[in-house]
Amino acid sequence: MEKLKRNKLSAAALICGFIPLMSLLLSVFQIRTDDGIRLLLSGLNFVSALTGLILAGIGSRNTRTRSFALTVAALLCGSELVLMIGFLLLAWMLPFLS
Repeated sequence: MEKLKRNKLSAAALICGFIPLMSLLLSVFQIRTDDGIRLLLSGLNFVSALTGLILAGIGSRNTRTRSFALTVAALLCGSELVLMIGFLLLAWMLPFLS
């Protein structure tokens, strides 16, 4: 039962980590979207990366329950959050720099 719970947690954390990458494909393939959809996607990206990082942290608390999938999910979600925070800081500082 414990292993099944850990596998579900790992899958949920990985799915939350891949949602921001899926929305990145929209910009890579230059698919045009409305402003409202872009705003919704940016909020979804932040929430899913934060949720994935929290789920990976919950699953990795105990050394017995750590898995490779949880480690990958934590690294993926953490790097996405750092990137998003960096973009926000750059957007906030850009008017002052110009």
